[in-house]
Amino acid sequence: MENNTNINIPKKYQIYIDLVWKDSDGYWAQLSEASICDDTESHFVHEDTVKDFLSSLRNTRIIDEKTYISLFGESRFDEYKKDYDRLIQLSKKLKSKNYREIR
Repeated sequence: MENNTNINIPKKYQIYIDLVWKDSDGYWAQLSEASICDDTESHFVHEDTVKDFLSSLRNTRIIDEKTYISLFGESRFDEYKKDYDRLIQLSKKLKSKNYREIR
């Protein structure tokens, strides 16, 4: 995870994030290919304040194959699968009980 802000992102959410930045519109996170924010149903989190941003990060999760295809199609499925496997391994390594997956 590349963090271009001074926000302290909790470790249990770092595995879902590729990049964090701030611009004139607020705080942003680009999530990994196999992650999704339930609030936006996308690979991005955006909020105006740090408090709201961190709150939205609580709604990120690993996305299952069926949901991924229904939301994003099959064009990037290979990237999804590699990232999915990586996230599962990281989750186990960190012993994060936060990761959720729709079954």
